[in-house]
Amino acid sequence: LAFLLGAGIERMRPRGLAVICALGIGLVVTAGAVGGYRFNGTPATWRDPAIARGVASGDPLALTAVAARNYLIVPIQNFSSTMDAVPSAIPWRFGYTYIQSVITILPGRQTTFDQDLKEALGQDYAGGGTVPSMLGESYANFGPVGWIVVPAALGLILTVLYRFTMRQRTVGSMVVFSWVLVH
Repeated sequence: LAFLLGAGIERMRPRGLAVICALGIGLVVTAGAVGGYRFNGTPATWRDPAIARGVASGDPLALTAVAARNYLIVPIQNFSSTMDAVPSAIPWRFGYTYIQSVITILPGRQTTFDQDLKEALGQDYAGGGTVPSMLGESYANFGPVGWIVVPAALGLILTVLYRFTMRQRTVGSMVVFSWVLVH
């Protein structure tokens, strides 16, 4: 993104959008292939009937499809899971989740919101926490009002930063805008 802005490309043409979409689809398929490979080598995942059939038949495409589907469904499931957990198991956070990750560098034991969410939901899978999605985290902080306020605030910040970047036209401002937009 910083490269495109530095090259003077401020608006995406249909061809560029098609390339970006193709890259996105390629990433999902690649992630699915890696996930399918991992499914094949992890007997604990064979409890899922679709995975068990793919492993038994030696069908890497079926395993890739299951993994890609899981990668696409998980964010939607996590959003509804966040709504199930907040405020019944986790109290409203009132913006705390946005600094919670930074606070983990302090001495003592601090957790991130995704770890808190995983624990509140009683999930026991290996690895990190349950990532709530932007709207899920907005809800955990401010309730349904967060669905409007947080995206609107982010849109306003990005608009101001974009205008600043286009006025400055420096590599630094383009890199900062790109980083903020991606995050």
